[in-house]
Amino acid sequence: MKEVDFNGLRFNVPDTWTNQSTLVFAMPASDLTAPMAMQKQQKHSTANVTVSWEAAGSLTPEDFLKQRMKTIPSIFPGFETMDETYSAADLSFVQYRVPADTPFIQLVCAKRVGDQMVCITGTALEPVFNTVKADFLATAESLSQNV
Repeated sequence: MKEVDFNGLRFNVPDTWTNQSTLVFAMPASDLTAPMAMQKQQKHSTANVTVSWEAAGSLTPEDFLKQRMKTIPSIFPGFETMDETYSAADLSFVQYRVPADTPFIQLVCAKRVGDQMVCITGTALEPVFNTVKADFLATAESLSQNV
């Protein structure tokens, strides 16, 4: 077993298990139906940001996103890529639209922070997306290692 510290909590997990911790931050509630976040609805929120991380190894943010995008068609059939920005710096992102009953847009950012690849996914209902896109990007850009 290995010891894990997370947000002031300490516990043990099997040595071979992978940490797939995820944080979810949701906009204040409204009467609109929520977009999907990690296969769970954030009840009555029009937008949310999820933050997850994993060991980066030799992956660049661009490589990470290209791998991630290979899985999107099976999760969101009919998705439409809207923007892909791969930078030589430590932050890259992909934006796509999902044509669901209530269409939503996701902005998926990857940023290398120390030896971790951090994935920041901003999800918003289509009518709300443009009002929160800058917040999603600011969240991704603000990530830094806590020393």
